[in-house]
Amino acid sequence: MGKLFILTLLFACSLVLVGLASSQVTPSQYLVRLEHQTREENVCMLVQKDGHYHLERTAMGHPRVFEGTLESPVLAELEPHLNAQQIVDLKQSQIDAAAGEDMDQVMITIPRPAGWQKLIFPNSKSRKPFKSDLDPILKWLDRNKQQQNPIA
Repeated sequence: MGKLFILTLLFACSLVLVGLASSQVTPSQYLVRLEHQTREENVCMLVQKDGHYHLERTAMGHPRVFEGTLESPVLAELEPHLNAQQIVDLKQSQIDAAAGEDMDQVMITIPRPAGWQKLIFPNSKSRKPFKSDLDPILKWLDRNKQQQNPIA
């Protein structure tokens, strides 16, 4: 039952991104979509450039949804990491897609001038070659998943 729920939540989070990409909204107003899934929790956060965010967090099978606005310094901390040349130039084909033993998937979707850049790291081993570039982004998500603006 828990796996089905997590898959349903992942599907819903993906639908948010697909809906945004295909709607009248231009990708340029979005800063990033970050998702980190482990056995313990799943966190999915969509952040707009103006600081508005939508956050879905499921821990121990209990989903919670948050929305609000991040302060400018919080956004200013993240943007340079998303626009670091190593991240901008990174292609999905460079990421080792081999299945690992751990459940530790990270998905990052960033609007770029040529379209959405979508990077999927299936496990921690696949992130190792990019550790210095990814760790600041994951630490940012970890700090900001603790939002206090739940919605019904």
